[in-house]
Amino acid sequence: TTLDLYRMFYYQIKIQGITMGNDKEFGQMVDLVSKHQIVPFIDSIRPFSEIISAFDDIRSGKQFGKIVIKF
Repeated sequence: TTLDLYRMFYYQIKIQGITMGNDKEFGQMVDLVSKHQIVPFIDSIRPFSEIISAFDDIRSGKQFGKIVIKF
């Protein structure tokens, strides 16, 4: 896979991961999601080649729900 580093630098695009909680809390979250059958609303599933348009849609507020990027 290739990234357009020029575009990422020019538009100051950041890719950032986060962690929330510890292993015990993660297990509790998984149990809660399973028990209550919580399912996220997916706006669209797109190939990595469309990631720029996905970010454009997020910025403009066009999407409703999660945008999934497939690698």
